[in-house]
Amino acid sequence: IYYLRAVVLHLFIGLGYCSSLSEVWGRKIVFHGSMALLFVFNLACALSKTSAQMGIFRFQAGQAGSSPKCIG
Repeated sequence: IYYLRAVVLHLFIGLGYCSSLSEVWGRKIVFHGSMALLFVFNLACALSKTSAQMGIFRFQAGQAGSSPKCIG
């Protein structure tokens, strides 16, 4: 349950600054960059050794996964 909460919490945090980044740099750059980060953080979740690492990486994956919801 904690890991799901971490993702949902950072989805809401990521929405706030993802839209402003897309206005400055453009949608395509922000979208591709966040998808690359989502891949990296999900890979880090798969390779994590402790539950603390898993929680931190899931939290960051939630931020990276928020861009498709934000910039559509």
